Amino acid sequence: MADRIVIPEDLAQRFGMLRTAAQAVDSARDRWRALDPRLQAAAGNDDETSEAIKKQAEDVNPAISELLDSLSKVLTVSGDHGQQVANNFDRIEAENAEQAKDF
Repeated sequence: MADRIVIPEDLAQRFGMLRTAAQAVDSARDRWRALDPRLQAAAGNDDETSEAIKKQAEDVNPAISELLDSLSKVLTVSGDHGQQVANNFDRIEAENAEQAKDF
């Protein structure tokens, strides 16, 4: 006998939380990008340390921005596809209930 599939009542809301998380990641990414000009200005232009700080930022900042972009995309796609799955489960449940009435 097959195991029964149990679908949580709040499945759609759970997947919706992934979209909310994606928005939070987008906000963090935007804040991160806004820090770069401030870092460049704070580093100054007058010594070796200034140049080293700027070089480090040039190497690291794009990678962190790209990571945040990728994370946001994964969360958005997962939320969207999850919503589709939840809608399919709801539709199938309604169809099954309708067929059960016919018996």
